[in-house]
Amino acid sequence: MINTLQQVKKKIQYFGENHQNINQFESDEFSKFAATNNKYPLMWTTPKNVIFNEGQLTIPYTIMLVDIRYDESDLTQLLSDTLSTLTELLTYLSSESDNFNWFIKQNPRFVPVIDNLSDNVVGWQGDVNIIMAVNIDEDHIQWRT
Repeated sequence: MINTLQQVKKKIQYFGENHQNINQFESDEFSKFAATNNKYPLMWTTPKNVIFNEGQLTIPYTIMLVDIRYDESDLTQLLSDTLSTLTELLTYLSSESDNFNWFIKQNPRFVPVIDNLSDNVVGWQGDVNIIMAVNIDEDHIQWRT
């Protein structure tokens, strides 16, 4: 089975659009992110540079899962809630690995997002590396006929 970037995006998007603790899913460049006019909690994703290495393709996805901190909101509670949802995302992607012939690189790192100065966005951002085998020989190249 040959996987595509589109299949990876669809799996992530399905989670973002159907999880009860995510009110909005976006997949676009991070330069287009603005804290206003969103429905929080928000999951924002964008693919990064893919890496070809010895029969493997690594697709890094930057994922941000954030909520809004209102004046009296507990910072630790918001970080805890978004981290729980993020953990569920990683579990979901890992559990789908048998169906899609991919795996998640061990130990993805996420850093807290805490912006109290301008927009009060709180949550986590980091990269998930989805690694899949590339087993294409010349018989599978899509030649023009």
